[in-house]
Amino acid sequence: MTIFFRQLSHLAPALLAGDHDEKLFHQLIEQAAYSVAPTEGLALLDWLHRYALRLRKEPAGPEAIRAGMLAANPKYVLRNYLAQQAIEAAEAGDLSKLETLFEVLKTPFDEQPAHDELAAKRPDWAREKPGCATLSCSS
Repeated sequence: MTIFFRQLSHLAPALLAGDHDEKLFHQLIEQAAYSVAPTEGLALLDWLHRYALRLRKEPAGPEAIRAGMLAANPKYVLRNYLAQQAIEAAEAGDLSKLETLFEVLKTPFDEQPAHDELAAKRPDWAREKPGCATLSCSS
């Protein structure tokens, strides 16, 4: 959800212009989703179309809308696999991953190009690894 809404924030100006909505929607889903069932994909596309129509009724300009959305949707969040990597590194005596996470997460709404990898989808290797994919309520 974090990636989806952050990417949607960047698309606001193009959606306001009405340019290539369908193509933009498919790119957004590809960038943000791990997988989408066909019926879910259709529902999401329907929502995106309604969202674009609603967005076009806003009185604010494209850049103001984009800036407002970016201010409400963080780029960086503590993802399970990132925490697990930092834990494993710290257990091995390397605190650098933990320190990097601390620094990046101090300003989660800022673009920090040197740390874009921390805003990416969970890598395939983390899908089934304990501590990376899901955590229990007691975690």
